[in-house]
Amino acid sequence: MRIVNVEAFSVAIPFRNPIESAYGVSYPARIRVIVRLTTDEGITGIGETGPSAVHHVHRDDLAPRFLRDYEHLILGADPFHSADLMRAAGYTPDAVAIETACLDIVGKATGRRVCEILGANEPPASVPVALYSFFRLPDRDGAGAVTPQNLVETTAAAAEEAGTDTVKLKLGVHEPRVEVDLTRRLREAMPTAAIRIDPNGAWSTATALNAMRRLEELDLEYVEDPIKDSPLGFAQQIITGRSIDVPGMRRLRMSTRTPLCADNSYRLDLLRQVIAGEAADVVLADVFGCGGLRGTVRWYQAADLFHLGLGMHSGTETGIGQVAKIHVVAAMEGRVGHPMDAIYPEYTGDVLAGEPPRIRGGAMEVPKGPGLGIELDSDRLERYELTAQRHAELDDYWAEAKAAKGIGSAQASMLVRGF
Repeated sequence: MRIVNVEAFSVAIPFRNPIESAYGVSYPARIRVIVRLTTDEGITGIGETGPSAVHHVHRDDLAPRFLRDYEHLILGADPFHSADLMRAAGYTPDAVAIETACLDIVGKATGRRVCEILGANEPPASVPVALYSFFRLPDRDGAGAVTPQNLVETTAAAAEEAGTDTVKLKLGVHEPRVEVDLTRRLREAMPTAAIRIDPNGAWSTATALNAMRRLEELDLEYVEDPIKDSPLGFAQQIITGRSIDVPGMRRLRMSTRTPLCADNSYRLDLLRQVIAGEAADVVLADVFGCGGLRGTVRWYQAADLFHLGLGMHSGTETGIGQVAKIHVVAAMEGRVGHPMDAIYPEYTGDVLAGEPPRIRGGAMEVPKGPGLGIELDSDRLERYELTAQRHAELDDYWAEAKAAKGIGSAQASMLVRGF
């Protein structure tokens, strides 16, 4: 079997509202490149990737760039040998899209699901998922804002609708005292829930020490990345390896009973730093940072050897990436003990055929079909295409949202906040 056709499509999947974080205001839509590979036997496989570190802002050339960079590597390749393609593509998020599509093909060709290809003997029917709660700006009609005044009510209602008892608060937006108080109020509203918080490294060490002492009595599931080693943007942190303040995290961990969670330790050398420095109780993986689906399974196995709690990060993926992450967690057959994060419910559309993945009963279903168990919808692919006009409209919307908050781009405006 050989790959005979490579297609790439640039899409913009809209958020229901602009999201606020320590990095600023999110772009109004998630920009992704959808990849579809076709074999000489007519079997197709799909994957997704996003803007590279170089193309974070200049998004016009995404799909053509993917074809220029990778089509010559992919054409004629055997999808059963996707590890060779991963190496050739440098284990980048683009390489992960290629691997995902190849595993989708292999699953369809063999009648097996991706989670089974990754090693699951008896994969679960579903995987637990946390409700992700954000501060949001109003949309252009003035609706849907989530503020300190309604965050607790909005979060509790959404958790009840999703049937989940695990909630993640994205913090680092308002003053720490305000956010500590909101966390306390959420605990009062949801006394039995597992509550995790993520300040996105926006706190100083002193602030984190102060906040975590105040939060200790709330019995949080964990606090994720309260401090950060570097003010660099995410892409630069990953490139330089300066994404985790190991000494600072260890100091915090030794000062509180509340578990600490480390994100961004996706490379094995960074994971080793966390383990050697005793800097975290829980670590988060991401298929786009850990070297693909198989790379994430290996990463989990390494972390599990040292008895770290395991979770799955969520950030840039849309439907294909969400399903790929579900398969990886399912492949671990219960070893990922913390419900996975999922930003997916924040979108108002997708390019997948049929009903999109949803949180029901606190979990997302593992697709039953071979491969990924999902397909593209050609009409939706056209509807969400990132045309020049659509790109200009989104840029205007983003400029309006940022101007309303008086802050810069989501990649450049991180603030360190203190009591």
